[in-house]
Amino acid sequence: MFYLIGSEGFLGKKIKSLLKKSKIVNISSKKIKNTIYFNFKKKNSSDLKNCLNNINEQDVVIFLSNIGSIDYHEKNYKKLIEFENSVYKNVFLNIYKKAKIVFFSSDMVYSGKNSYYKDNSKSIPINNYGKSKLRLEKIIKKRFKNSIIIRFSKIYSTSDRDKTIYSEIIGLAKLNKKNKFFTDQFVHYLDLRDFINGFKMILLNLKKLKGTYNFPGKTFTSRYKFAKSILIKHKLSLKNIESINMKEKRKYLPKKLKMKTDLFKIIKYFPKHKL
Repeated sequence: MFYLIGSEGFLGKKIKSLLKKSKIVNISSKKIKNTIYFNFKKKNSSDLKNCLNNINEQDVVIFLSNIGSIDYHEKNYKKLIEFENSVYKNVFLNIYKKAKIVFFSSDMVYSGKNSYYKDNSKSIPINNYGKSKLRLEKIIKKRFKNSIIIRFSKIYSTSDRDKTIYSEIIGLAKLNKKNKFFTDQFVHYLDLRDFINGFKMILLNLKKLKGTYNFPGKTFTSRYKFAKSILIKHKLSLKNIESINMKEKRKYLPKKLKMKTDLFKIIKYFPKHKL
């Protein structure tokens, strides 16, 4: 049985489609049909506790839930701590310790000061989003010995139906609206197709996998060059994109998040889609 926590988000919906032939329980922070409701702000119903208490060592818990964007985390530290405490008390403490946990973490756990980061590189986050992910990582590692922590890079989709940075850049350009992008922040961009194909292979290799892994995308570039490439590809004007550096805005972002990983060798899948 798969238990998907955070099923209402963009990635949650994609993962649900991957698991549609499997037995799956959706646990969501929104009241949706056929889901178990989890509200981190209030006392939860006995339904959630009973659901989690049924999990055993044959089951897999995929945890994607968070409370918002990097900017939201910076401005709402108290809500962040409240969320983490509630997740620990209402979710993790009610799950059998020998269950398999797959936790979606982030490249934001790194400081951005190293030339590159391996799976076992030291994590020193410089923003609240990364700090929150790292605190949850530590809780999971301590409580669940059979866990997989995956540090994803920025995921984008080339489809208009998926609301990601890709469609946002195109949408603003078509509306003739100005947009600013950093020239001095470099990250991996992970194509959704590579995420889906890679995660399929992770699911097929769950018994082999344990520990912490990076999951970088094929494209590694600055935000400005990423946006510029998209506009050129779609033959849209570049006049409304402006290059800025992080000293002007959002100093809490890591500058360079180049990652290496052993994960792709184990699952025998390497990202193929480059922007």
